[in-house]
Amino acid sequence: MTVAGPHVQVLASYAGEEADEWELDGMAAITRNTYGEGEAYFLGCDLGVSDLT
Repeated sequence: MTVAGPHVQVLASYAGEEADEWELDGMAAITRNTYGEGEAYFLGCDLGVSDLT
């Protein structure tokens, strides 16, 4: 995933052996983007319904 934009901040990245196995090593895992008076966060993950509850 490419992180782009003038206000995007990478807060955490994938790293380590498991991230490398999934070809995610160095990719953004959590980002923050401000827009106007608000902000949005993106969390890159693969969760099932049971994980979210």
